[in-house]
Amino acid sequence: MDYICLERSAECCSKPRPEVPDCTEPLDPYDHELVPVEDGLTPSEVFGFLDRWEVIRALGLTSFTREDALLDVMERNHLVITQPGGRYAVTYLGAIMFAKDLRASSRTMMSTVRIAQYDGCGRSDIIRKVEGARGYAVQFERTVQDLILLLPTHQRIVGGIMRTFDRYPLEVVRELLANAMVHQNFAGSSMHVTVGIFEDRIEITNPGCLPVDPLRIIDLPSRIRNRGLCEYMRRLGICEGTGSGWDRIAEICDKLCIPVPRIQAKADYTRITVFGKVPFDDMSREDRMWTCYAHVCIQHVKGLRATNATLRARFGLDSSRHAAVTGLLKVACDAALIRVSDDSGRPLSYVPF
Repeated sequence: MDYICLERSAECCSKPRPEVPDCTEPLDPYDHELVPVEDGLTPSEVFGFLDRWEVIRALGLTSFTREDALLDVMERNHLVITQPGGRYAVTYLGAIMFAKDLRASSRTMMSTVRIAQYDGCGRSDIIRKVEGARGYAVQFERTVQDLILLLPTHQRIVGGIMRTFDRYPLEVVRELLANAMVHQNFAGSSMHVTVGIFEDRIEITNPGCLPVDPLRIIDLPSRIRNRGLCEYMRRLGICEGTGSGWDRIAEICDKLCIPVPRIQAKADYTRITVFGKVPFDDMSREDRMWTCYAHVCIQHVKGLRATNATLRARFGLDSSRHAAVTGLLKVACDAALIRVSDDSGRPLSYVPF
């Protein structure tokens, strides 16, 4: 199912919007993060598998912490499990965050992050592939740096000086990458978190359907699939864990006058497509409607009015395009995505349906 199910006929759009089909998954009560991925390890083998210094950094300890004391703290933080005979098991959480090489265990080898850069807009020709195999405590920032090197840029003259600009907002890409890593479904997955870089877009894909209703992704509190992973990523400043990520993404896209990323929520994966600057007339009908809907949601969350004028500004249009934006607002209302506010005067203001 696509993000906001915009592929409706005109007849369907004239009817009240039905309940959104449930494409979300119930969060698994079985805590996958605590499953051992490697067991029967000696202390030295534990730290051969895990990055000791990253563990110390994440737990706020000092480099002088004794090995036995460190292992005790790690057990209390669900990274290892004590076993008979002075042996230890490394949990999935411990491995996914701090493994020196996720490919070293058959149970975590599918959790690496893969980047593929393609020639053109299709998938037939791959220019470059990068695989990040470290635990996420280290790998996240390394993957961001890899993306900075691979993402396209463009140049233009500003104030008589040639300046280089990113084609895609890095803050948006970083936020979506963090979301994909934190909210992926590890249980029984045969997919990697992947980032596809194309000539006209970026696609970020993770295993598992969205854990929230897609139409409420902007204002709904966070619903966390991997609680331990999210907490460690929060401690390291990678994510906030408050459910505000999509609010920031929509606001950044508003300011830059670019389409809000398109989301496809399927039964076993979620794919987000990021676009750069696309003229209003070149945007697809679905992307216009989704961007309109997101703008109305953001204005509503901030306690501001969404009007024809604010939407024109959001798309970078002048007053001569008033009729085109009026038509877009009408189509979004007919599709039951937005509606005229109950207290609207003139000009008309809109709120989410």
